[in-house]
Order: sequence, then structure tokens, then C-alpha cells
Amino acid sequence: MTALRIPCLLLALLVSFTGAARAEPTEDEDWPLADRLLDRFAAGRYEDVVRLAPGVLAQEPRNDELRRALADSLLWTGHAWAASGQYLALIETGSPEMAAGGRLRLADALAWTGRMPQSLPYYTAQLDGPDANQARLGRANAERWMGRHDLALPDYRKALAARPDDEAAQLGALYSDRELRPRTELVAGIVRDNTPMRRDEVLLRHTWRNDAGTRIYAVDTNADRDEGSGVSLRQRETGFHVEDLALPLAPRLDLADQGAPDRRLFGQLRLQVAEAPLYVNYGMVNWGKLVFNAPALKEGLIAHRAGLEGKLPTAAGEFRGFIDRYTVSDGNRVDNADVRLTPWWRPWGPDIRPYAGIAWRSADRSVADYWSPRRYGVGYAGLEGEWQRRDWSFFAFGHVGVPLSGEAANYWGTGLSAKRWLSGDWAVAATAWAQSNARGANYRAHGLNFTLEKLW
Repeated sequence: MTALRIPCLLLALLVSFTGAARAEPTEDEDWPLADRLLDRFAAGRYEDVVRLAPGVLAQEPRNDELRRALADSLLWTGHAWAASGQYLALIETGSPEMAAGGRLRLADALAWTGRMPQSLPYYTAQLDGPDANQARLGRANAERWMGRHDLALPDYRKALAARPDDEAAQLGALYSDRELRPRTELVAGIVRDNTPMRRDEVLLRHTWRNDAGTRIYAVDTNADRDEGSGVSLRQRETGFHVEDLALPLAPRLDLADQGAPDRRLFGQLRLQVAEAPLYVNYGMVNWGKLVFNAPALKEGLIAHRAGLEGKLPTAAGEFRGFIDRYTVSDGNRVDNADVRLTPWWRPWGPDIRPYAGIAWRSADRSVADYWSPRRYGVGYAGLEGEWQRRDWSFFAFGHVGVPLSGEAANYWGTGLSAKRWLSGDWAVAATAWAQSNARGANYRAHGLNFTLEKLW
């Protein structure tokens, strides 16, 4: 009898499972595809929506519910740039209810793809509605990412007043408060290469702001010892820096008074000419110190610099780069440029970013006292990762390059920096880097520095 019960029990279980499987709801292939996609969206099958909804919307452009589902699916699967286009279409042509719900997420999509200035009006428009606190927090993040901690901190504090347990607002307020407080930094570092050249440097810097937090001041003094190519000398410099974020063009002025080996005054002015942002630089620089060369420093070489630097968000990713022209006091002219693309694609999560770029350098003539190739071009690709938490931050990168023209060679570069907050006022940090063949075949260089920081 027992022997019969076991097969009967197994048969009963099989019938039960089969009936349950038949009872599970399945898609009705006779339903319109738009309705089936909305069901898949509700079930969390966002990739299906991303893949199939554009074709349906081409036939049903006024299907606001499906467009909203597509926009949300794009945003939640890491395609924020494409999502912004769908949210914008929903706002321009959709029903008032759908448009109202899409404005906040459009702001998020814009901010997350580097278009923070464009996101601000959409965040601001939601400050009187039911999503006011979320909009205020989003606006604060966008302001902080643009470096406007003076504007971000009041928004963080208002968001915390409404929701004191909001961890994102707590962290944002902490990060902006740290940036706005006066700070003193002591930095000690070494740099070596195999030309051979070495520099040992100590720097002391104090930074503070005006009461509004919009004008940044800094004073510093540094001393270093440079040795290379049979030359050994000590260099001393005192600097003053001021930047006003609230003035038109956000001007920044950097002045440096070199006390040794010769008395010289250097200065540079930077202006922001577009909100992307795009900056114009012009001034006179300490060429010997900049090119890391003791003989050039001993000769007292200076250079006039004219350049552009900036960022540009596009559908492909964020382009970042600079181009500088240096007119050196020995009659030479050196051009230096770098352009790099960081795509929005994040296969390893939001904190790890792939990138690729091209670096270029050329000179009217090659000079033995500093790196001045007639032509040098490399292409490179790599990864960088950045993590920030309440008590620590960490950044690391690594890339490899291939020659494109001139004196370039295969090369690699890597580096990392870490910072640890010991208390609310004290922090320590370290940075290390190394590179191979970055100035042509058989070149090696590395550096290391430590920082002690005190907030006031």
C-alpha cells in the first residue's frame, strides 16, 4: 500500500504544478503590442520596452502612456540621454498630466548627462508642487556638480528641514559644507623620471571664501629642490589666487611670485565664455617649472600661454579637452592638446567609467632642455573609478596608449588618490601615479604626495 502511495503522490504533485502553470497569466497575442508593452513595463521588463516601444510610437506618436513607460525604462536602464528626448516630447505634445509627471525626471536625465544648467529650470518649476522636496534635492545636486556649493547648501538644508532622515540630502549638505569652509593644507610630494630629473616639494596653502561663498581666495607658498642633467637648485614661490563665481565670465586670477632661483612674477587669467563650461586662459607661466626640467628653470625660461579648456556633453558621452599654445622666451613655440570622450555607457556600474582620447604635442624646434617634439600624437583608452562616502573618497585610473604620429610610442599610465576624514575638521590624503613612454620610447616617471588638511 505504501508503495502505491508514493507514485500517486508524485502524480498529484505533477498535476498540481501543471495546473498552476496553466493558471499563470500569459500575454494575449491578440492584444495590441502597445498594451503588451505596458504590461511588460509593469512587470519590470524594461529592456523589452526599450527595444520595442520606439517602433510602436512611430505608428502611435500620441500614445502618452507608452512614451512615459519608454522614457522611464530608458532612465532606469542607464540611457539617460535618450530618456531626456522622450520626456521632452511628452512635455511638448503629451497630456497635461503626463507632462507634469515628466518634468522632474527630465531634469534628472539632463543633470545625470552633464547638462546641469539646462536641468535647473525644470527643477525650479517643481518647487511648489507635490514633488517639491525631490526637486529641491535634484537642484542642489546639479548646483554642487557645477561647483556652486554656495547655491547647493541652502537647498540641501531646506530639503533636510522637510525630511531630516533623507541620507542623500545629508551627504550633499556635508560635501558642500566642507567645500565652503576655510581650509589649510600641507602637501609634501616627490616626482621622479629617468631623464634623470627629480623634484622634492613642500606646499602650504590656505583657502577661504567671502560671506556669500561666491568669491574664493587662496594663498600658498612652496619650496622645492630640482635636480637633473647636472643641475641642482632650489625654487621658492608664493602664490595668490582669486575666483568670483557670481561675476560675469566667472574670472579667476592666479599670481605667483618666484623668489628663487631668480625673482620673477607670473600670472594667468581664466574666463568662462560658455556654460558647457568653456574657459579661455591667458598669461605668463614659469616654463622651467611647468615642463619639469631643472636646466630650463635655471635658464629662467618663461612662456606666454593662450588656451581653451572645457567640457561638452553629447549623445555619445562627455567630451573633455584642452588646447594650449606656449610662446617660450627662447623663441620656441609649443602646442599641447588633449581631447577625451567618456561615454554614458556604464557596463560596470555608475562609479566606473570607460574613456578614450587623443593627445597631441608639437614644437617649432626640438630643444634639449625640455620636452619639445616636432610632432607627437597618441591615442589612448582606459578606465577610471570614483567613489565618495561620508568619511572617505577614492579615485583610480589606468589607460594604455598607441602611437599615432611622430615620436610617440606605446605607453601606459595609472594612478590613484585616497582621502580619509579623521574627524569633522581633519583629513589626510595620498596620491600616487606612474607612467611609461608618455614622452616617447623608454621614458619612465612616477610621483607621490601626501596631504594633511584642516577645516576651520
